[in-house]
Amino acid sequence: MYDDLSWRPLESTPGERSPSPEDSKTGSILSCLLLGSDSVEFPTWKALFAATFCGAFVLIGFVWTRRRAKALEEERKGEDSEMDDDVPMDEDEFSPVGSGVAFGSGEMISSTSTTDGGPSSLANSMDDSSEEPEAPGAANNFSSMTFEPDETLAQERLERLYPQLDISKHPLPRRWSNHDRFQLLTLSADFLRVGYNGKTHKDAAALRADNPIPRILGIYYFEIHVVHQGINGYVGIGLCEKTVSLNRLPGWDKCSYGYHGDDGNFFSSSGNGIKYGPIFTTNDIIGCGINFMNKEIFFTKNGEYLGKAVDNVNTENDLYPTIGLQTRDVLIDTNFGQKPFRYNIAADIEQLQRATLRQVMNTRLSWKKNEWMNRACASWFLHRGYTRAYEAIAKIHGTELDPADAELMEKQRALRKMMANGQVSKTISALEKDMPEMLATNKELSLMLTTQQFIEMLKKRSRSRSRSKQRGSSVSIANGSSAPASSSSTGKRPASDSAPHPSRNTVKRRTNGVERTWEDPDKPCSSSANGNAASRLKEDIKNGQTTNGKAATPAPEDVEEEQKPMEREVSVDAMTTTVVAEEDYDSEDGITDGVVDGVLNGYSQSDMAPFEKFAEIIEFGRTVHELSQTFQAPQVQLDMMNKAFSLVGRSWSEMKHDDLFDPKQRQDMSEMLNIAILGHSGKRTTSLLTEHLLKAKMLERTAQRNNVGGAAFTNVEDFMMNGFDRTILRDEDDKKLILDQSEPIKFADDMTSRPAGDSSFYAGKTILAPMVRAGRTPLCMLALKNGADLVYTEEIVDQRLIASKRIENEVLGTVDYVIENDIVLRIDPVKEKPRLVLQIGTNDPDRAVEVLKKTQGDIAAIDVNMGCPKPFSISGGMGAALLSQPEKVKQILTSLVAVAEIPVSCKIRVLDGREETLEFAKMIEACGVAALGVHGRRRVERPGDANRNEEIREIAEVLKIPVVANGGSSQLKCFADIEKFRKETGASSVMVARKALSNPSIFREDGMKTMQGEIEDFLDFVCEYDENFTATKYVVQRILGGEQEFDPRGRQTVLAATVHEICKAWNREEKFVECKKARLRHSHKRHLKPDPETGICFFDISFPPKRLRMNAGAGSPKCVLNKYCDEAEIERPKYHLIHRKSDGRYEAVAELCGKKFSSRIPQPNKKMAEQVAALVALVGLEQRERLAGEWED
Repeated sequence: MYDDLSWRPLESTPGERSPSPEDSKTGSILSCLLLGSDSVEFPTWKALFAATFCGAFVLIGFVWTRRRAKALEEERKGEDSEMDDDVPMDEDEFSPVGSGVAFGSGEMISSTSTTDGGPSSLANSMDDSSEEPEAPGAANNFSSMTFEPDETLAQERLERLYPQLDISKHPLPRRWSNHDRFQLLTLSADFLRVGYNGKTHKDAAALRADNPIPRILGIYYFEIHVVHQGINGYVGIGLCEKTVSLNRLPGWDKCSYGYHGDDGNFFSSSGNGIKYGPIFTTNDIIGCGINFMNKEIFFTKNGEYLGKAVDNVNTENDLYPTIGLQTRDVLIDTNFGQKPFRYNIAADIEQLQRATLRQVMNTRLSWKKNEWMNRACASWFLHRGYTRAYEAIAKIHGTELDPADAELMEKQRALRKMMANGQVSKTISALEKDMPEMLATNKELSLMLTTQQFIEMLKKRSRSRSRSKQRGSSVSIANGSSAPASSSSTGKRPASDSAPHPSRNTVKRRTNGVERTWEDPDKPCSSSANGNAASRLKEDIKNGQTTNGKAATPAPEDVEEEQKPMEREVSVDAMTTTVVAEEDYDSEDGITDGVVDGVLNGYSQSDMAPFEKFAEIIEFGRTVHELSQTFQAPQVQLDMMNKAFSLVGRSWSEMKHDDLFDPKQRQDMSEMLNIAILGHSGKRTTSLLTEHLLKAKMLERTAQRNNVGGAAFTNVEDFMMNGFDRTILRDEDDKKLILDQSEPIKFADDMTSRPAGDSSFYAGKTILAPMVRAGRTPLCMLALKNGADLVYTEEIVDQRLIASKRIENEVLGTVDYVIENDIVLRIDPVKEKPRLVLQIGTNDPDRAVEVLKKTQGDIAAIDVNMGCPKPFSISGGMGAALLSQPEKVKQILTSLVAVAEIPVSCKIRVLDGREETLEFAKMIEACGVAALGVHGRRRVERPGDANRNEEIREIAEVLKIPVVANGGSSQLKCFADIEKFRKETGASSVMVARKALSNPSIFREDGMKTMQGEIEDFLDFVCEYDENFTATKYVVQRILGGEQEFDPRGRQTVLAATVHEICKAWNREEKFVECKKARLRHSHKRHLKPDPETGICFFDISFPPKRLRMNAGAGSPKCVLNKYCDEAEIERPKYHLIHRKSDGRYEAVAELCGKKFSSRIPQPNKKMAEQVAALVALVGLEQRERLAGEWED
C-alpha cells in the first residue's frame, strides 16, 4: 500500500554528497515511522549484508569494464596511427594546396577502389550508400568541418540565433537528407559534406535538407564552404520546394531558386539566368538567406552581402535549402548554424525584429482603448486584492467599491501574503476563523495547505538541526539513550513555546487501546469526513522529552522564512532517558509492533535516537497522508506529498536546493489559495486582463501554427513582461507577470528586488554622459551606434517636463514632449528607449515623482542631477546645490524609489572631505537607488582641475551598488583609455562627457573615425530625427573644435543659418532632402485616417510665428489655401477656434470640402491657430507644394 511512499534517494545536486548506505537506513526508519510500522517490513542484518555485497560486486564490475574499454581504445588508436604511416593522407588529397582549410576529422567515408587504375578519386572517397547513423556520434571520425562536435553548443548557438522558435514544434534544417538526394551525390557520415560521383559533367545532381525552413522565423540563412570547386566549378546553392526534381541544378525548375558559381548567374524557376553576383570557387563561403517578411531571397560571399536576388517569392509551400553539383572532384561543406556564420545574419534578424516591433507600436487602437484598459486593470486589481489601486481607478468611472468587497480584498491579500511568507499555520487559522466552510468543502485545498505546512516544518527542523551542528551543540548519549534538551537553561527564550494552553484543540488518537491527547496550539487546517471537521494533528510531545513514560511530539510550529537566526542555547543534563515500551495494536490482524526491550523492529535505541527530533514531523505527516486517503486527490498533489515525505531525515545541505523549498513553491501555493478564495466568494477566478493576455497568446500560437512570417518576433511574454526596453513592470507590491504556454497565466511575487533598485541595468556599462544642449536624440543615437551601452539625456528641469505635452509623432515615429513649438524631449521608442536614461534637475520630491509618472513609460531609467555646478541649475536649488542638503536628497530619492517602475539613480560630485563624501554616498545607497554616478571634482572645480580618481575608488569599494565614474575626459584619447579609467577608479561603469562630444566615436573598440566621418554620421541622425538648427550647429562646432577656423566646411558651418546649409557644407544635402520628402510623403497619406468620432484629420505639425515674417513674400498658409479654393471653385474654409482654459492657448479646425483638418499642437493666439490649421489642410488636400518655403516643425 505504501510502496510508492517509501524513502528513495533524490538526484544529487552538483557538489553535494550522494546518498550513502547510512542514508538508506535512515530513510527506511523514517518511512516506517511516517507511514506506520505495521505496513513496512524492516530489513534484517542479512538483507543489509547481501545488499552491500551486491553493490560492491557491481562497483568492481563497473570499474573493470571502464578500464577494459580504455585499453581497447588505446589499441585502436595505435592501429590507426600505424595505418596512417603506411597510407599517408594529408589535406592535399581533398583540397588544393594553400586553400587554408584544416581538415582534422573532416575526411569523407573513403573507399579503397580506384578509377582506371589511378589513385583514389574524390568520387570514390565517399560511400554512396551511407545510411542514417544509428547513434549520435557513430561516425565522428568522418565528419565535415562545419559540424559542431558538441551538440549542446550547437543547440545553444541556434537558440541564440532564433530565441523565440520552439525547435520541437518547428525543427530546423540541420543536415542534408540521405533519402532526398540524387544518386550521384555522396554524403559524409554527419550528412554535411557533399561530393559528386557522376561520370560526365552533363549529369547534374541536387539534394535537399532534412527539414523545411520554418516560415515563422522571419529570416533564415545557411552557408556552404567550397572545399574544392572540381573541374568546371558547376556548383549551385539556393532553395526549392519538396516537389522539385533533383536531377537538375537549383533554379532551373519551377519553385526552385539558385545562384551558380561558374558564371555568377541567378536562376529563378527558369533555365535562363540573369547576371547577379561574382563567380565563386575553391575556399569561398557562400550563404543563402530568405526574408519571409519581404519574400526576398539573397546571397552572400565570404561574409559580404550581394543584394536581393528575387522578391515576391511564393512562400505558401515549404522551402528547403538545396545545393546542386555537376562536376567531378567537387567537395562542399555545409553550415546550418552548427558553427558561427561568416556573414552577420544576427544583425539582419535584429533589424527585422525592430521593424516588426515598430509595426506593432504604430498600430492605432480605438479611442475607447483607455476605457477597456481601465476595466481590465480594475478587474486585475480586484483579483489581486489591491484595494487602494482599485478605488483609484474606480473613481475614473465614477463607481465605488462595495464595503463587503473591500473587506474580502483585504483578507484575500493578507492571506496570500502570509502564505507567501511561509506562515501556513496562521493562514489556516485565519481561514478557519473567517471561511470555515471553505476548508470543510474543499479537500484539495486542505491537502494542499497541510502538505505545505509539512514542508515548512521539515525545512525549519532540518535547518535548526544544521545550525545546532554548526554551533557545536552537545548531546549526551549513554547506554543507547539520548539526553533530553532543556529549553530553560541559559535564560534565552526557546525557539518554540511547548507549554500547553487551555484554548488548544484536543484530538484523541487510540493507541494500544489507550486514548492519547494531542493539543494543537495553532489550529491547523481542518477537513470534513461526512460533514464532520477533524483536526489534522494528533499528539503533543514536549521538546523530545518523555512524559509519564510516553513519547510526546510538539505541535507544528508556525514557520516564517528568514526571520532571525535561531537564538537558542541548549543545556544537556548528564542524565539519560529510558525509552518505555509502547505497542501499537492492529485490531484487524492482531499484530503488535512497538519498542520492546529497547528494540524497535530490529532497530536499537541508539539507531532511533537521532530521529526523535523528527517525531512531531512524522506524526503530522501521518495526518496529511490520512487526509489524502479520504478523497480522490489529484496526482500532482499526491506526488508533491510523497516527495516531501521522502526528504525526511535528509540533511539540510542535501535538500536545500530541492524545488519544494524554492520561494516559487510558496508563490504557487499562494496563487492557488487566492483562486480558491475567489471561487468560494463567487468572484471571477481570472481577471479580464489575464483573459486578454490568454487571447493574445492564443493568437500568437495560431500564427505560429500557420507559419506566419515574423511570428517569432511578436512574443507576448516579451511585450507584457518586459516591454520593448526589457523593463519589468510591477505593481505596488513588487509583482511581475509570469506567462507559461502550458499553464494558465499567473502572477507571482518577485522577491529579489524592486525595479527602482535594479543595479544590473547600470553594471559594467560605458555611458554617454548628460550634456546640456547636446544630449538629444541625434547624439544619443550616434553614441549607441558607436558602441555606447547607455545614453543620458541632457539635464531637463522638472517644471519643463511637467508643463510639456506628450505627443506620439507619427511622422518621425518618436515620442515628443512639447511646450508650444519647443521640443523639450524627443525619444525613439524602439532604438533609443531601451538604453535611455532621463536626467532631471529637481529640488522637490513631489515634482520629481510627477515627472517620473509622466515619463517612465518612455524611458529605461531616471537619474537626478546632484552634481551640475552651473548657475542655471544651482540657482533653482538643483544640481550641486543638493550636495549640502542631505535630507532633501533623501526625500527626493526615496519618493522616486517608492513609485518607480524603472531603475533610479543619481549623479554627484565629491565633497570637500573624503569621509563626508563616503557618508553621503552611503546615505544615497540606503535610499534604494540602483546606481550612483560620481564626478571626481568638487563643486568649485572645473575641467582644468585634476579628477580625483582615488576618491571614486574609495566610494566604489564601500558601496554595493554600481558606481559610475565621471570626469576623466581629459585623460581619454581612445577606447582603451576608457577601460584604463575604469580600472583606476575601480568603478563598475564609466561615463564619458566632453570627449564623447568632441569625438563621438570614442566608444568604438576598433578605432575612432575621422572628424568628417563623425560629422556626417551625426548629420544623418539630425536629418532622420528632424533636429533643430541650434542644437545641430552646437554639436557640429564642438566636433570641429579648432578646425572650424581653417577648414572651409567649418567656416560654412559657422556662417550657416539653417540645418539645410550645414548639411550642404558636409555633403549631406541629399540625405536632408530625402528625409524631408519622406516626412512630407507620410503626411500626405495621413488624410486617409480621420478620427472616427469627430471626423477630424489630425496632423500634429506646427511652425513658429517668425516663419510668417521669413516667408512674407511667398504667401501664408491661409492665403495659399484661399487661392486654391478660388481656383477649384469651392467654398473657402471655415475656422472653428478652441480656447484651452488650462493654458490659455488656441487650437483651430479648418473645415472645407466636407473635411476637417486640425493640429493638436496649441498656439499662442487665434491667428497662429488658424494658420497652422490651414497648413494642415494643404497637406491633407495634397496641395502642400503650393506653399513655398520651409514651414513645418
